[in-house]
Amino acid sequence: MEQIYARLRKRARQIVSLYPAPDFYQDNSFATELSRQYFETNPVIAELLRFVAKNIEDDFGHGLEHAIKVAVEAGALMIIENKLVGYSDDLNSRRIIIVQCAGLLHDIQRKQKNHAILGADYARKVLKIYPLNPDEVEDIYWAIRNHEAFKSTVEVNISKKLLLHTKKIRISEICNYYNKCANSALMTFN
Repeated sequence: MEQIYARLRKRARQIVSLYPAPDFYQDNSFATELSRQYFETNPVIAELLRFVAKNIEDDFGHGLEHAIKVAVEAGALMIIENKLVGYSDDLNSRRIIIVQCAGLLHDIQRKQKNHAILGADYARKVLKIYPLNPDEVEDIYWAIRNHEAFKSTVEVNISKKLLLHTKKIRISEICNYYNKCANSALMTFN
């Protein structure tokens, strides 16, 4: 099974390489690069990345590489939105770190039934040892809890920024989902 999956993934990557990157990456390269810089230099993210690398299982493309991609893209979306709203650099930095933490952990329980719920519970426990305040941990919890595409979200009575984190992850997840669907569709024509 793994050999078949590896061949399919290789072929999908060959097909995708024939096309330009989505407009988002070209139009918002500054945000993607800035998000990547936060991701690569923040000590909280570095420590959490080590934890995730040891504990995440690769589930047909939903492993460490996917978690990193979602974290960086969610950070880029946060940067774009924060720029439009005009948040201070300090608040912007913190929001990027929070959404990147959520992105890293969003599929930590991917192989479990109801992985968003179980992953949110797991993340809440794990994050207690990190230098995050309780509200930030709750924002991450709810972003993970509500991240699954095509499922309804649970309404919460906490800050609006939580909803933004959830949207960032869901948007990134949906984009990844459609990229995979497009790759699968392209493969059927060969």
